[in-house]
Amino acid sequence: METPHNNLKNIQKVLKYCFIFMIFVSYLTFLNRVGKLNLFFTQKDFKNIQYDAGYAWIADINDPKIAIGYNLPVTLYENDLKILRDPKATTESVREQGGGKFVIWDNGTICFSTSDNSNPTQNGRTYRVEYPRIVEKRTVRIIFAFTFLLGFLWIGFSLPGKRKKFDLRSTILGKNRKLFLFSLLALIPFLYFAIKFLLPQPLWGDELFTLKNYVYAKDWYYPATFYDYPNNHVFFSLIISLYSKFIKIRTFCDAVQSPWKIRLLLIFLSIITIFFTTLSARKINKSAGVIASILLSTSLPFFLWTTQIRGYGLSMTLMSILIYLLMRVQTSPNRISFVSIAIVSALFVYIMPTNAVYIIAMGFYFLFKLLIDLGKYKESGENGIIYRIKRNPEAKILYSFLWGAVFSIMLYYPILDQMMHVYLPESGEKVIMSRELFFRIFRLGTVEIIRSSLVGQPLLSACILIGFFLFLRNPGENKSLSRMVFGTGLCLLIIPDLFFFLLGSVPYARNSLAILPVIILIFASLIAPIPDALSDPRLKNISFLVLLISSGAFFSDHLVRLSKEPLSYGNNSLNNLTEPFFLGDHLNFNEVLTELKAKNAAGLPVLLKSPAPYFIESICDCYQRVCYGDGSGEGQTLLKNHAPYLLIQTDWKEFSANSEKYPDLSRCTTINQENRTSFKVFLCNP
Repeated sequence: METPHNNLKNIQKVLKYCFIFMIFVSYLTFLNRVGKLNLFFTQKDFKNIQYDAGYAWIADINDPKIAIGYNLPVTLYENDLKILRDPKATTESVREQGGGKFVIWDNGTICFSTSDNSNPTQNGRTYRVEYPRIVEKRTVRIIFAFTFLLGFLWIGFSLPGKRKKFDLRSTILGKNRKLFLFSLLALIPFLYFAIKFLLPQPLWGDELFTLKNYVYAKDWYYPATFYDYPNNHVFFSLIISLYSKFIKIRTFCDAVQSPWKIRLLLIFLSIITIFFTTLSARKINKSAGVIASILLSTSLPFFLWTTQIRGYGLSMTLMSILIYLLMRVQTSPNRISFVSIAIVSALFVYIMPTNAVYIIAMGFYFLFKLLIDLGKYKESGENGIIYRIKRNPEAKILYSFLWGAVFSIMLYYPILDQMMHVYLPESGEKVIMSRELFFRIFRLGTVEIIRSSLVGQPLLSACILIGFFLFLRNPGENKSLSRMVFGTGLCLLIIPDLFFFLLGSVPYARNSLAILPVIILIFASLIAPIPDALSDPRLKNISFLVLLISSGAFFSDHLVRLSKEPLSYGNNSLNNLTEPFFLGDHLNFNEVLTELKAKNAAGLPVLLKSPAPYFIESICDCYQRVCYGDGSGEGQTLLKNHAPYLLIQTDWKEFSANSEKYPDLSRCTTINQENRTSFKVFLCNP
């Protein structure tokens, strides 16, 4: 007999399968749109052929879609002679060498040469081009919109049945409101200094490179189609692209002049990271939940890096969610959690390919635990080991990780060939392993992430030592979850170092920021036995308050001192996670350019005296300034002509202001003496 409940379940099932099918259709449509799924081809004749330069001629087929994607499989026909596209060809090589080479410009114009370098308008041959058929933008929008609509409908029809199983209010607040209040208080120092220091922070090198070359280069999905450098943190770049459309930041210069609008989103992601880290710690111990929120909110590397317009903050967010899901399935396994593990792990890897090593590291732990469980089961003499594997949470986690790997490969597929050129070494290149290499990798990975988590927190180090001995005596109620946190943490600290050592590659210290939530979880688990040893609830609350005040005080003091530090040339490498060079007013080059825009009515060129931050030339255009490095050809010409120009000198902590004799400052006068930044501006040859 049909009931309303059965009808609802049937509707849910139909919507779910339709949604999954449309996701697959949307993915295939996207692959076609970026030139990676080419089932049908079309041909068009060249018309209105015009001379360009050298051996090059240009023709327009009135279809800009031919320029879509990276190296779309385009074939040029000279009568019946088939000429394949050379991915290494450039406009210069077509002009200088000819011989049938051709390239396609961004506007769809074809710059080509004939096979014998003759004149295509006079040699009597016909020219046509064959290229894949690309789905129209309007069709893509309809498919994507219908997919999202089905997804919302499926979620909407599924919520009534899930509401009883998941109490959001209880999950957030917990049973003890006072402990929740401490977790909220822990956010105060983080939010205060985030608004004070991070929101107004000007963009620096890697952020500018990301925004200019990926986020605002072309369409919003461009980061998913082009990969020429590891700076493209793909999933993060896509999020920033979509968010920028929502807040109406259209261009790179809009972002340069209003970076706080983008950083607001990153502060929100930071709060999500703190939230899920707190939830994970609360599963181990109520006290650990409070301590984790305090430690992460006052963690220097977390504060300094989570709101940078790079993928490190999002990596920490997804890692905190992933750890929470892994702990959740230990106590209440369900299909949704395992599917979520697969999706979150795939997106985590989709930020940076090197994040995959952390999924592999966690996979080693769960594989090891699965083998131990199966060994115990086999010793008991019971049968049905296959059934046992299917029911084992660790086996399901590994299965989810494998699906996550499949999803991440599907996501990376449009740029997989480009990534291989970036990451794979040249043929014949040998990896030289040495003890020095391993210790360098170990220092930049394991040592730096632990050291940076403890910097400026003497009380924290003491509490960890005391709590460690108390933890050995009494591990607490949730021993299995504690073992999981310590086990995964150990694997996350050791296995990536071994992986990079075998590759012979030295990673950046900031790559290990992704595991910071796990490090904080371990610290919180070790400190939690101290307040738990206090029988009086008031004393326990006082201990939380002492930890919050002391951590907040050391955190605040270090940030204030760091913001007042002069610009350090030694910190350019960014391998010290607690002393980045980008915090504070000293790097506010925007302020200098804004002042020059008002004072430099004559539009004089700007010369940047070496050594200068490598990225400041990229933002000069946003202030209608022309900037040259003093070592560039244009800069040298400017100096030799003795024409008037503006000179910007960077005052590094390691260099005295006038240590360089060239360019000659004797012909220059200072024009921004009250400037708060590390940049001095001179008017030269007035």
